[in-house]
Amino acid sequence: MAGKDVALVLDAHFARASAHPGELADAFHDVHIPIHPNEHIAAAAERAGRERVRRAGR
Repeated sequence: MAGKDVALVLDAHFARASAHPGELADAFHDVHIPIHPNEHIAAAAERAGRERVRRAGR
């Protein structure tokens, strides 16, 4: 279930065009982040677009 929770947070974040990458740290404060590749997280990243995800990851 953790991967789905992460995907929901990512989808909500990337749905807002004005969302700043730094906001993700607070958004994930109480969410378990899996350490292995996860199809739900990958799908959320693909929906957001490569460049936007890259900026958020930096």
